[in-house]
Amino acid sequence: MFKIPNQEYTAEFKDLAVKRVNDGLTAGAAARELGWVEQT
Repeated sequence: MFKIPNQEYTAEFKDLAVKRVNDGLTAGAAARELGWVEQT
């Protein structure tokens, strides 16, 4: 089985994700916008 290595995200990147959701995006839409898989 292929394992994807863990990624580390900066505090600024995490803050941006939270801001997107607080601005009205769903968590899935914010994830897609930031290049994450929706389940993340």
